[in-house]
Amino acid sequence: MSSKSNNENSGIRSGKNADNVIRVFGAHAKSEGGLRPTLSGREADRAEAKQAGEPEAETAAVEAEDKPVSPAPEKSEPKKAKKVKKAKAEKKEKPKKVYKPKTEEERKNIRGAVIAVLLIILIGAACFGIYKLSIVNAITVRGCGERYTTTQVINQAGLYTGKCILLYDTGDIAAKLREDPYIKVLSVKKVYPNRISIEIEERSEYAAIVTGTGTFCIIDREGCILYTGRRDMVEGLLPVYGMGTIGFKTGNYVNADKSKLRPYVLMELIESIGDRDYEIASIDLSVPASLKIETLDGYTVMLGDSVDIENKVERMFAALEKARQTSPDSRYIYINDSGSADISSGAPAPPAAPTAAPTAAATPDPEAEATSGFDG
Repeated sequence: MSSKSNNENSGIRSGKNADNVIRVFGAHAKSEGGLRPTLSGREADRAEAKQAGEPEAETAAVEAEDKPVSPAPEKSEPKKAKKVKKAKAEKKEKPKKVYKPKTEEERKNIRGAVIAVLLIILIGAACFGIYKLSIVNAITVRGCGERYTTTQVINQAGLYTGKCILLYDTGDIAAKLREDPYIKVLSVKKVYPNRISIEIEERSEYAAIVTGTGTFCIIDREGCILYTGRRDMVEGLLPVYGMGTIGFKTGNYVNADKSKLRPYVLMELIESIGDRDYEIASIDLSVPASLKIETLDGYTVMLGDSVDIENKVERMFAALEKARQTSPDSRYIYINDSGSADISSGAPAPPAAPTAAPTAAATPDPEAEATSGFDG
């Protein structure tokens, strides 16, 4: 009896031990690689959970953990992307076609085209280099005096740096400068590769031709008309009477019209007097047959007509020197056509009437009368 109970107890213990072995083996299998436990092991777990009073939810969670997780299916690549990849691979594999000339003539044509392109490139580079070198970077002006500065002359000429020297025309530059009558252009030169040189001379006012009450025509020693119109101050200039209003134009020369006698005679007188003008007070051309010059020390010289002006002027200065030494009280000098000079204290006799046919000088001259703008 006792042996039978012992056997039964041992059988129960052996059954329990078997269940424990199964549970341990199942847990070990899960830790080793996720092997699913056997059916008997799960049933043993349920039975054990019921005996312990645990809820079935935990048992269900254990079962869920026991189920193997299948991996997510990989997304297949789109067909369009595959086609694009395939086309790119085929394109890379295809070798590029290189044109090869088949005949000698074709090869010559190709060589000629290459040479022509190279020549064009070389010529273009050379032209660009020349253009860069010819950019004006300096403008020199010589001859500026009291009236103008270098900047004023450059502005008058319309010049500026940064422009190609080939685009400037020296004739145009000179013409722009001559628009100002006080500028006498001596030279305008291009100094290659990139400089322009200008040389000028400032014209100085020399004589004032009286053309009316308070109106004058201002000229320089060469007869260039510098100014016409009303002017208040003409001090220091040589007054010229009897010219009338001949139609003076700024920038022209007073004796440009050779058909007019008086401007021509005036310039002959100015040239003959030369640097001795410091002795001359005025010139009067009102009567062409009896030209009159007054000196600063009070002498009145009658030159007669305009024939042989240069010689008459020389005799005039000689007679003035003689009168100052021998006849200090004399005030009138008459230069004869014969070459002699009459010095007297009274007014000289009027010139003899011409024996030939009357000339324009014998008739009243409409240009002769002009109102003086000078004092004395």
